[in-house]
Amino acid sequence: MSRPTGWKSYDSVAEEYERLTPSVFGRLANDLVELLAPDPSALVLDAGTGTGTAADAVARRLAPDGAVVGLDPSPAMLSLARGRATGLVTGALPGLPFPHESFDAALANLVLSHLDDVEGAVADLVRVIRPEGRLGATAWPEDRDPPPDNDAPRARRLIESALDETGLPLELPEQGAPAEEWLKDEGNLRSVLSGAGLEGLAFEVQTYRYKLTAADYLGWHAWAGRGRYLRSVSDQAAVGRFERHAVATLEQSFPDGIRMVSPARVVVGTKPG
Repeated sequence: MSRPTGWKSYDSVAEEYERLTPSVFGRLANDLVELLAPDPSALVLDAGTGTGTAADAVARRLAPDGAVVGLDPSPAMLSLARGRATGLVTGALPGLPFPHESFDAALANLVLSHLDDVEGAVADLVRVIRPEGRLGATAWPEDRDPPPDNDAPRARRLIESALDETGLPLELPEQGAPAEEWLKDEGNLRSVLSGAGLEGLAFEVQTYRYKLTAADYLGWHAWAGRGRYLRSVSDQAAVGRFERHAVATLEQSFPDGIRMVSPARVVVGTKPG
């Protein structure tokens, strides 16, 4: 995989991503690291580290002789990850710039869904893990009926109405996360991991509840695929009109904040000795 460019790149939204991600995905990163359970002296790779949320969760478990390396294709994201990882490397999956069996463990937190070649990426991650090392990953699970305390479906419809009223496009020309739907099937994720040689796969589904302000919900939308695409193809004035309209509509509909319920699948496997 080459470095994403254009609207697929996260470079232009790195600061918005950094502002929201620790509070939204921090608990998921902690749960992934807890299931991964790296040795305190381990050398760990955080592939697709972004601004370092998962790397920070790893670092807090390590002893002084342990280390975590964060890798990401976005230099802007990596610039905000400084201090959360022992080392930072620009790179992508597959095609890791590391020798075979370099790390004691590796993790990919909400990363595999963004890749065209999931099988190649997982095989590359397994390649750089030492025998008996562990790989941890997260992905969204299958779609479920939203619980009554989840405001996301209604908020999403309001966003789409605001886009339509502002004359902005609703659809992407192609998926920003091409493997997301495919990975929602646990069988597909299990097949990829076991096909790369991992054994003893341990799966969990965790559910996270949090609340966002209207501005933060829109900020979350802004760094997601459709938000990045809109900013790349629309003039700044039109995007500004949409954002003001969307925030006003969301604030009117959700004066106490937008309740979010987000399930996620967490899995860890071991490379044979």
